[in-house]
Amino acid sequence: MLRLLLALIAMLIRLISPALILSLALFLAACGSDDPSAEDRAQPTGQNDVPTVEIAVHNDGYEPAHIQLESGTTTRLIFTRKGESPCIEKVTIPDLGVDPVELPMNEPVAIEVTPESDGEFTFTCGMDMVGGTLMVQS
Repeated sequence: MLRLLLALIAMLIRLISPALILSLALFLAACGSDDPSAEDRAQPTGQNDVPTVEIAVHNDGYEPAHIQLESGTTTRLIFTRKGESPCIEKVTIPDLGVDPVELPMNEPVAIEVTPESDGEFTFTCGMDMVGGTLMVQS
């Protein structure tokens, strides 16, 4: 009887350990830091010779939330609201002179910006609760 119990415990350990290790690895991979690595920073893609970044607006934030831009270059940011929260009905980029812009549900809204200097510029929802960062370098 003891042998059977020990064999059962050994079998459970072999089955649970890989699942536990996989779960822990997925959990750690999903956890990020506030400082985005190069992999987390969105790079503009070309669309009609204007660098373009598509940004999904969810109830809990922007995707991507960190975007790398080049100073002196006009970039088209296309925001598409996917969530229904009233908080995300507008977006603004105050440091670049962009006043709040309405974001209709599931309709892309293009905003063109030309940051003239290097630095980090915040874009936020109309209530200043959900935000992202434009990281500008020359």
